Amino acid sequence: MIIRPATLSDYNQVLTLVKEQLVQYDQLRPDYDKLKYMFNLLVSSRAHFTEVVEDDNGKVVGALMALTSDNLWATKKNCAVLYWSSTLKGTGATLLRHFKIWLKTRPAIRVAGFSPDIDINDRTWALVERLGFKQYGGSYIKYR
Repeated sequence: MIIRPATLSDYNQVLTLVKEQLVQYDQLRPDYDKLKYMFNLLVSSRAHFTEVVEDDNGKVVGALMALTSDNLWATKKNCAVLYWSSTLKGTGATLLRHFKIWLKTRPAIRVAGFSPDIDINDRTWALVERLGFKQYGGSYIKYR
């Protein structure tokens, strides 16, 4: 198992992971042009965080990707986790730890985290809180 920064050549394998998660959403259809654009943006700039997990066969089985942007209402920047998943036990937690370490090297980022739009199990919430992320508010979603 290897956890490493994502590269442009990981796109097809990461796309497979993302498509597997999008199946959970009856209301959403993937836009492959947007997915490719966003992946290229995230991987091509050090302002964003992108790491993947490879299994022992070199297959990408997990990723954490986060987009850094200007804060809309305050100074400094935000960093929003757009995708976080891994099928290899324990590596999802490692990805989140790497993200937390990376955040410490980015003093311009004032707020970082995620607002999941799917149900998250209690073990995952416990891990997130154990790593120092706090819950503020919540997501209220209406699909059209």
